[in-house]
Amino acid sequence: MATLPYINLWMNEITFMINQKDCKDHSMSQLSNAIKVPMIILVIFVHENLNLEHDGYWGLLCAAMANVAVPVFFLISGYYFFHGREFCKEEYLRKLKKRSKTLLLPYLLWNLLPMLNIVAGNVFSIVFKGKSTEALQGYFADLWNQGIWHIWWDMTAGTMPYDSPLWYVRDLMVVCVLSPLVYVFARRFGLIGGGDTDIALCVRI
Repeated sequence: MATLPYINLWMNEITFMINQKDCKDHSMSQLSNAIKVPMIILVIFVHENLNLEHDGYWGLLCAAMANVAVPVFFLISGYYFFHGREFCKEEYLRKLKKRSKTLLLPYLLWNLLPMLNIVAGNVFSIVFKGKSTEALQGYFADLWNQGIWHIWWDMTAGTMPYDSPLWYVRDLMVVCVLSPLVYVFARRFGLIGGGDTDIALCVRI
């Protein structure tokens, strides 16, 4: 199923955060593990476009429940991002460095794959079928004129990256970068205390 690689990427990030040594809250870890399977099923519901709205009140209820899945993943990610150590400049940079490996690098690569697939198909047609290079040249020209950075931001439908289901990872990285602002907001409104940082925020851009 096409959505499974993206779900695995999300779950790998959540599993990485759950297994951090500084996570001492075993009950929260067990709860996070317990809700993985139902949340994955709900994400599949969303991506398969089952049109549950046409099935009456029961369909509407199922559709509403399915849309809860992604915010729950944001909730879990936010909890483990701030949980454990006191949030400071050094901790912030340490977390960004780790997220660059678990989020940024896979995100960059997965969004390049659709482009490389198109390029490979055109090269195959040029080499083995004798087709003109015009289509490939036009493709590269469009990428250049539009701005190649759009591949990783809003290439699809003007709001999603080239590999559109990875909008979740894109938005999660943005929230990670903006986490100092989230932290200040949370402290100001009493969502966290002055000791060990323990926060659960559901942030969706």
